[in-house]
Amino acid sequence: MSLKKCKECDGQVATTAKTCPHCGANFEHLSEQIGLWVNRVILVSFIILVFKGCGVYVDFKRLPKREQEILKEKFEEQWDKMFQKKQGQ
Repeated sequence: MSLKKCKECDGQVATTAKTCPHCGANFEHLSEQIGLWVNRVILVSFIILVFKGCGVYVDFKRLPKREQEILKEKFEEQWDKMFQKKQGQ
């Protein structure tokens, strides 16, 4: 078990402690704040990926029909090759 200094009283406190045994300072709110920030970063990243994906879809729909068909065919060929390699291994 490792120790850290309490920011309130400079006493030695276990890193797993939720409160300081010397002065009673609460450490739990720090972990909650970190968890909140991690959740926010994940949410923002997800939103960015969704909008990025929508942009790719919109760009694809702007292409002429013949180019869309060509891209679909190439995608299907690559998809089939990928799964044939995995099944053959």
